[in-house]
Amino acid sequence: MKKIITIFVSLLFITPCFSQQDLLPAYPNEISYNGDVAYFNGAAFTGILVDAKTNKQLGKFKNGYKNGEFIEYHNNGKKKSESNFTEGKLNGTYNEWFYNGQKRVSYSYYYGTIADGIYTLYLENGTVDKMETYRNGQRLSEDVNKEQVATKQNDEMSDKALKEMLSIVKMQAQQDSLMRIDLKKMQEQILKQNEQFSKTLAELSNPQNKVDTSYSEVLNKIRKNEEKQKEQIDSAVAAVKRMNATFQNSENEKHKTWKPKPIGIGVDIAGVLNKSVIYNTSSSNASPLNYYSYSPKIIFLSINPGAHFRIETEWAAEFSNVSGLKVSAFYYAVGLFGMWQSGKVNFYTGAKVMHTGFDVSYKNTDTTASTTYLTPTIGAEYAFANHFSIGSDIGLLISISNSDVSFGFNRFILRYYLGKRE
Repeated sequence: MKKIITIFVSLLFITPCFSQQDLLPAYPNEISYNGDVAYFNGAAFTGILVDAKTNKQLGKFKNGYKNGEFIEYHNNGKKKSESNFTEGKLNGTYNEWFYNGQKRVSYSYYYGTIADGIYTLYLENGTVDKMETYRNGQRLSEDVNKEQVATKQNDEMSDKALKEMLSIVKMQAQQDSLMRIDLKKMQEQILKQNEQFSKTLAELSNPQNKVDTSYSEVLNKIRKNEEKQKEQIDSAVAAVKRMNATFQNSENEKHKTWKPKPIGIGVDIAGVLNKSVIYNTSSSNASPLNYYSYSPKIIFLSINPGAHFRIETEWAAEFSNVSGLKVSAFYYAVGLFGMWQSGKVNFYTGAKVMHTGFDVSYKNTDTTASTTYLTPTIGAEYAFANHFSIGSDIGLLISISNSDVSFGFNRFILRYYLGKRE
């Protein structure tokens, strides 16, 4: 097998620069070093260095020296470092990453010597760790760069604070815009009332108009107008407050994570699931008993003590009498599941114990069968309304009696939830 892999990798990475013999692949544990020179079977190595687990190309050697691009990988498959060599010496950009993919540092080299300049090193969370200054291939004291590091960190914190402030200002501007619309309407109504009030006073003060009224009646009209204007102002302010509360509730709903309520009742909407088969091997004659399948209509009861734990039971039964073939079948199961949520999607995984049974009668022949399974299960559901979800789960059937394993079921479940979950 190793010879086959060696030939395959040799053909895969052959280039016009080297012959097939030059591109001999080797694993890291097959290479030995004397200083910077790599040896393979006692000779200076010319070929490709290949990762023993993934068969990924790590780099090339020529006459024992690294030559070209070299890449190292973390155990999770992400890059650990990336560098370039010329005749065994670093030449070009050297990049290094943490295990989570966050970049650690980027250096520049020229034939084995680090280039002059200031290099920034980062922590695993992406914040600045320190800054290093190199001159003539030597690193200067880090005390020289402490002020630069502090300045850069302060700039990054200022940028973050500025973005948060702009977001708050934008939201406030939206609310102010709604307020201005309502206040403008309120102002127009008040101006109309003032015009009507001025017109009434003008009519009363005009000596040519014979108005039979008293001073007290004029004051009453003035007070009524003032009360009406106050009611309109209070109504406008209340409307603005309601709009502001509605806006805040809408924003909160967008970022709210749905959590299943304490009790759920579900049904398998597909109706053609968990098919079980009975074989009658004692008869050589063809009859309905030789092969029978059934599709129970399953009902689910989910009990969710918390947002991350579920106890679920299932029941189903079927009774039929077709062309002399009488069938009574039952099914029940109980399972324990762990749950986690993302937005309006609830994921769950766990295992359940399931028991099925049949009683089939045809003419003068009766067949009875029952089986108990352990069924590892994984599934998900989407909350399309406050009390309703739709989802699917799949699992394996592991027979407890004979340890047979098969693909068990693929259900489509509609659930209705009761209760409250804060």
